[in-house]
Amino acid sequence: MSRGDHAPGQARCARPQPARAVLLLATALACAVAPVASALESATIVATRTSKHVELDGRLDDEAWSAAPVFSEFVESFPRPGIPAAFRTEVRVLYDAETLYVGVVCSDPAPAGIVRQLARRDSDPASDRVEVALDTGSNRHTAYDFIVNAAGVLRDQLLF
Repeated sequence: MSRGDHAPGQARCARPQPARAVLLLATALACAVAPVASALESATIVATRTSKHVELDGRLDDEAWSAAPVFSEFVESFPRPGIPAAFRTEVRVLYDAETLYVGVVCSDPAPAGIVRQLARRDSDPASDRVEVALDTGSNRHTAYDFIVNAAGVLRDQLLF
């Protein structure tokens, strides 16, 4: 799938390793990517500029992604705020003159337990999901929020 196609991220399972759901979001270029949680004030996700073609196929194995540093210092928000996440999540961020690309790999040793509830676009089903909030004004009060759940249900909203 090329950059001009408009399709949600795809989930893929790799075996015999723990299953991994791979999400690829492409959104209009914003500015910096903020730390993930208040517990990680010193943590930074680095966005890398690329001139290479980014394939939007749900996989992070093309040349462009190899140049992006991996961020994996996530913490829980519930039920135990601030402790390291139980399952590894990796994020890579690329950008070019037109687009911000966010690639996420979510590892889960028991993929059968991933909640994949279908719903209408912009609804909020109880399910496993990935959420990317962009504070484009760097004011820590507003953000553009993009969400996709494990079934591919999309949601976007303005946080204020």
